[in-house]
Amino acid sequence: MTLHILTGGGACGMPGTRLQHGSLTRLQLARQRFAVLIIRCMTVQTNLLKAGRGVLGVFPIPGLSPATDVLLILIDKVGDTRTNRKALRALSHELSHLVKTIDDAERKFQSRIDQCDLDDPQRQTLVDGLQRSHNVSARTMIFRDKLKELKELADGLYDGPFLLRCFHSQRDAEILKDLHIGVTKAIQYFNMECQVAIAASVDEILRSLTAIHSTVKEVRVMVSDLRDTQVAEVQDKTLEALPHADAGYRAAINSTKSEFVEGTRMELFERIDSWVEGRTPGKAVCLLSGGAGTGKSTIASEFARRLHDAHDLGASFFFVRGVEDLASTRLFFPTMAYQLAQCQDEVRPHIIAAAREHLKHGRHQQMKYEAENLVRRPLRAVGKQHQAVFIVVDALDECVEDTSEHVLKMLELLMACVRDAPFPLRVFFTSRPEHLVENTLSSSRSPAGVHTISLHDLSPESVKRDISLLLREHISRMAGSSSLLQERPEVVDRLVQRADGLFIYARTAINFLATYPDDLEERVDMLLSEDSEERAIALGPLHDLYLTVLESAFPPKVLERQDKLRARVETTLGCIALLRDYVSPRVLEALTHIPTKETKSVLYHLRAVVLFNPDNLDEVFRPMHGTFVQFLIDSSRCTNRLYFVDARRHHARLAEGCLRTLLYLMKNICNLDNPAVLKAEIPDLRERVRVHVPQHVQYACVHWAAHLSKGEKSGQLGALLAEFASTKMLVWMETLGYMGRLDMADGALSSARDWLERPGRTYELLNQGRQLLIDHFAEIDACPDDVYGSSIYQNGHIPDSFVDGVAVVDANEKHMAIGVS
Repeated sequence: MTLHILTGGGACGMPGTRLQHGSLTRLQLARQRFAVLIIRCMTVQTNLLKAGRGVLGVFPIPGLSPATDVLLILIDKVGDTRTNRKALRALSHELSHLVKTIDDAERKFQSRIDQCDLDDPQRQTLVDGLQRSHNVSARTMIFRDKLKELKELADGLYDGPFLLRCFHSQRDAEILKDLHIGVTKAIQYFNMECQVAIAASVDEILRSLTAIHSTVKEVRVMVSDLRDTQVAEVQDKTLEALPHADAGYRAAINSTKSEFVEGTRMELFERIDSWVEGRTPGKAVCLLSGGAGTGKSTIASEFARRLHDAHDLGASFFFVRGVEDLASTRLFFPTMAYQLAQCQDEVRPHIIAAAREHLKHGRHQQMKYEAENLVRRPLRAVGKQHQAVFIVVDALDECVEDTSEHVLKMLELLMACVRDAPFPLRVFFTSRPEHLVENTLSSSRSPAGVHTISLHDLSPESVKRDISLLLREHISRMAGSSSLLQERPEVVDRLVQRADGLFIYARTAINFLATYPDDLEERVDMLLSEDSEERAIALGPLHDLYLTVLESAFPPKVLERQDKLRARVETTLGCIALLRDYVSPRVLEALTHIPTKETKSVLYHLRAVVLFNPDNLDEVFRPMHGTFVQFLIDSSRCTNRLYFVDARRHHARLAEGCLRTLLYLMKNICNLDNPAVLKAEIPDLRERVRVHVPQHVQYACVHWAAHLSKGEKSGQLGALLAEFASTKMLVWMETLGYMGRLDMADGALSSARDWLERPGRTYELLNQGRQLLIDHFAEIDACPDDVYGSSIYQNGHIPDSFVDGVAVVDANEKHMAIGVS
């Protein structure tokens, strides 16, 4: 027997596909013939029972095969009818329901069978038991008989020529109606009797096999667990064979970095979260930059912890100076691979396989091979749908290896891993300001842009708030703190002021207070004392930090070999420590004649402790904290003489630079058309001072005497002072007058006189200058040009008039006696 199955034509005149009964199951043929029925009735293609859909093989349910044979014939009979399309359509849907009901029953049973492994004995036991079930067989036979009755009823449907179908329409309508009712009852019977019997038989068989099944399952679980354990042990041995460092954020050596206080750093973490959440498009790398002691490592530790809790952390490496494995790049990539395998399950098998091959060539290999074999290649094998993975690398500046070689090479290799990873791989770095690091991360070789966060850009208010919370949190836990904070509530605020934005200062202070909690108040007084000796004792750890920074920026061995570099470093450190006002590198060059390029080079390497903008040499630089200055000028704190600033010698150098600058001062410094005019009548005085009195000149005018008074004595410096006193003292006073700083002139002359110690010509000139200011300060301050009415003789300047050695000027016509007799 051959059946035409029409998948796109058939009754509509399109070619069909011929299938033999022998190649398909009976239920499949039923589906196919029913598909023909739907096409004929609804004249559209249907996917209800396509040929070959849901192939189930040989049905094991007893009695169901004969019933399916009858159903196939019934569908053929119905499909051949030529009348009553509406009734035929309704019947076709009911037949569809019947076919689906039988199909679902078979699938459900097949699913129960498939729960058993192919080699599981109870699989065949289940099949055999059902086929021998008398209860199931009896009900499926009754179901078959019901279908036979429907088939015999369908025999009465007209299937003759199209032109005669109208004569049979009424009779066919009644038959189709009866068939519809019969199919509905057949469905009900199958659901109520056959399926219930099948389910009961299956449950009975399964209950009898429960003990066996449970035992087999337990054995399988035990075998599986044993196999998994053995596999895990082998994998762990492979990973442990990799040379790796205990460099993660949870390592014991990083315990002090994990003391994050909840509620602090909120402004900063908002910026970091913005990067994490992708609100900085195209930024695969985030660089947190900040000076020494600003809390970078604590931030990195807290960030790594949050990533770990969110299952986003891949690895973390905290460089630590002084610890062999953590102060170099030697173990960086093997450690990265080790942690990635531990933290990311989907990455683990790829790294283990790669490590197995890698170790065949030795445990310690060149960094480029470790990066390629252990990180880059395994990560490339991970699916691109993998969630973002973050790597945290803290304290790049703590790596003592040559930054220009090893660290930069490490960064380039890591960036290649980021670039080639098919999924989002993000890296978070922390470092002190280091131009080589920043340039490498921002170079064209980098896979994406760098999101830079500078701790120095945070609002001072938020930093003060955080330090206050930190101090209060720890001090409140100390014995005796309640009474101290109650009696002296200003203590925390004063310590915050002393910290000046440095978390390391606050941490050091906390440690200092906690060392002897019984002496809490006494130690607080030491921290707040203005006595430098007491404060030096309190801040020892901070001084160690400063020395570490300097040795890292300018290694001692390098300075000892390079005299010129040592001189530049010494001079620049002297300026950082002793300048009385903040100046820019360009101003410093004009004042001291130290080339800007030399100053820039040194300051660049000192950005961990000095605020300096290398992109703007007209912007002032300054130490981040006053304790750095105190450290530099105190040999008991700065124990390496290479960095120690000899204050007296450097003050003398600065005084020399200032005096040489003052020797270039000229009368009528502001280039006024009428110098005799009062200052109040000069509308553009401020602008004239800015243009004609450059910043280095202003600095020299104000601070020369302060440097001189603290500088060591030398013949050269004495000669410069003598030349100043005899040629430029009055011009200096005029300049101070226009600058609005004449008030400090008397003190400056007094300090310079005292520096001389013994009387002489210079001594007498300085005294005359003081007396002039004492007698006529108001007049000179109102009109600086009046200073030239004095009787003080200046080489190159002859006083306007002399009367018995005294200059006389009429008050109404600018005449008054100025000077000393």
